[in-house]
Amino acid sequence: LAPDDYALWVLGVRLEELCESKEPGQIRTENLVSVLHLFAHPSIRGRIPARGSATVLEHVRHCLASCTVGQVAKLLQAYSDVPDVRSDALKTLTSIVSNLSVASLPELAAVGEALLSHDEGMGVVATGLLNQLLKLASNTV
Repeated sequence: LAPDDYALWVLGVRLEELCESKEPGQIRTENLVSVLHLFAHPSIRGRIPARGSATVLEHVRHCLASCTVGQVAKLLQAYSDVPDVRSDALKTLTSIVSNLSVASLPELAAVGEALLSHDEGMGVVATGLLNQLLKLASNTV
C-alpha cells in the first residue's frame, strides 16, 4: 500500500509547520533525522516539497553539529538531491571521521555515494571511509 501524493504533501506541510513553530535546536536531532529519513526514498522525496523549504533546511543545518555518523548518513540519503545539504553533511563528517569506525555498512555506503558526487577536498573522509571498508573486508575474509 503506497501513500498518495496528498498524504505525503500533508506530512511535508506538518513537518514545515513544526519547524516554523520551533527555533533551530528545539527539535531533537534524532527526531528530525528520523522523520527526514522516512522521506529519503527517491519515489517519495519529490512528492514532499516542504522537506526542501528554507525553514526545514535551517533546522537540518543546525542539527548537523550534533549528529552521529549514522545520523549524517541518513541525512545524506534524505538530501542526496540537494548539493548544499550534502556538502554541509560531508563537511560535518570531517570533524567526526574517526567515528566512521562505528558506522554500519549501509551508513558507509551512503557516505561513499555522497562522496562520488562531491568534488571538493574530502580526502580525510574518503580515507576514513576506505580504511573502515578495508577493516570490514578483512574481518569477513
